[in-house]
Amino acid sequence: MLATALNATIVRRDEVAPGLIVLGVKPDAPLFSFEPGQYATLGLAGEAPRHASAKHDRDPVEERTKLIKRAYSIASPNTQRDCVEFYLNMVDDGSVTPRLFAVPIGGRVWLSAKAVGTFTLDGVLPTDDVVMIATGTGIAPFVSMVLSRFEPRDARYWALIHGTRNVVDLGYRAEMSAIKGLIYLPTVSRPEIPWPEPGRVNRFFENGAFEKVTGKNLDPKTTHIYLCGNPEMILQMQRHFEECGFVLHRRHAPGTLHIESYW
Repeated sequence: MLATALNATIVRRDEVAPGLIVLGVKPDAPLFSFEPGQYATLGLAGEAPRHASAKHDRDPVEERTKLIKRAYSIASPNTQRDCVEFYLNMVDDGSVTPRLFAVPIGGRVWLSAKAVGTFTLDGVLPTDDVVMIATGTGIAPFVSMVLSRFEPRDARYWALIHGTRNVVDLGYRAEMSAIKGLIYLPTVSRPEIPWPEPGRVNRFFENGAFEKVTGKNLDPKTTHIYLCGNPEMILQMQRHFEECGFVLHRRHAPGTLHIESYW
């Protein structure tokens, strides 16, 4: 019975670094439409094997035949129709990612019938600037946004700042570096190889560093700030930008500061 609930196939599995993979999932039905920045849900049976490197499940699944699910931001552009991609970090004692890491190409998973979420570019005018700040796999929705919507000929600017612990963890670095016109600023807090000016993402917003590095201004009225990833980073950066005059975006009270926490 459970096998019939699995409605998608793994068609891509690229290891970025130990504990980091890009997973391509192809649904049996036509792929749903989505807005860049939204998320979908993946699931597997509780009886599905865990990756060999994973620890024991901190919340053991009692019903082994029951689907266990988790939402993940979509990393692929909405123009890509052959499969939908996710950028995953292994949570050693988690319930879902250790099982997803164990699924080979050709393996079966469950994929939600639609994507949801309000962390999108809705409300961003064609003349507005966009600054995206991510840690870890929090870059996923921004990759989708850039690949779907960024136009280097626009008068506005787009900036993507991505922070990780190690250099090897900078997923999508090659792709983002190659995009003409995109201001891409990777930063590493504990580089395992020589790296200029190690630090966290917040270093770009201390003492006017962003303006000095990019030559661009941050205007609360015409610059949309997007934060995704580690909740601690989001809290720190939210406080900083609110002190600078940015207003948190809410569904019924639009602002130019958008947040998406990952745990």
